Amino acid sequence: MKLTKKLIPALGMLVLSACMLVTSTFAWFSMNTEVSATGMTVKAVGDQVYLQIVQGTSSSAFTDEEAHKTAAGKATTTGLIPAAVVEKATIPTEGVASVNPYTGGTYSWVTNVSDAVDNYEATGKYTGADSTSYYLKDSFMIRLNEDAGQKTAGAPLRVSAVNMTAGADEAMAKCVSVLVVCGDYTQLWKQTSYNVWEEVEGSASGKWGKLTEGNFDSITGTQVDIYVFFDGENQQCTTAGYSASATNGYTVSVSFAVTAA
Repeated sequence: MKLTKKLIPALGMLVLSACMLVTSTFAWFSMNTEVSATGMTVKAVGDQVYLQIVQGTSSSAFTDEEAHKTAAGKATTTGLIPAAVVEKATIPTEGVASVNPYTGGTYSWVTNVSDAVDNYEATGKYTGADSTSYYLKDSFMIRLNEDAGQKTAGAPLRVSAVNMTAGADEAMAKCVSVLVVCGDYTQLWKQTSYNVWEEVEGSASGKWGKLTEGNFDSITGTQVDIYVFFDGENQQCTTAGYSASATNGYTVSVSFAVTAA
């Protein structure tokens, strides 16, 4: 009996210990080798200067999705009489004996004649030549595509290059010249040799070398007029030179930029 009394508490303790082993948990430090950052939303934004050009005088021809990097001219001509761009002058019907060279700003178109087939120097009177008989005119619209990001360029709009893309190295080809007009600003380009173009330096008025007063910022479109003509003041522009030129058909391209010259 005494033994039984001793075994009962011992068995109780054994059962209790077993229960504790079954129901207890072990304490360990937690472990994690990966974390995540969430909730970040981004939106693409353009930050570029993107110049576009279209032919004509309407801004409606522009689209944000199209490149508009080049625009083909619409104007054509069957032949032009040589002319010259000079300082703005009043030219009566009977003409004037002399005119001042063009140095930028406002201008007049004039024509004249020489006294020999191999002479380019004017010997007659200067008469008005402001018509399509003397120049090929085409108009274009240029703008910045604001969807690309920048609404203002880092420089004024300007002619960056002129190039003759079709023709031959002959007398009349070297007489081809280009006047580009944008508002009160003009850039006159002539050739120093075949297809080597140089801008005619203007006066101190500052209205040359660029086509806008400040940094270009048009997002709707700015009109630019291009005049292509045969420069009557060029030494190659003679009757003899014309007769020796077999092609007499020349294609010109004009490039524009909004970067510093």
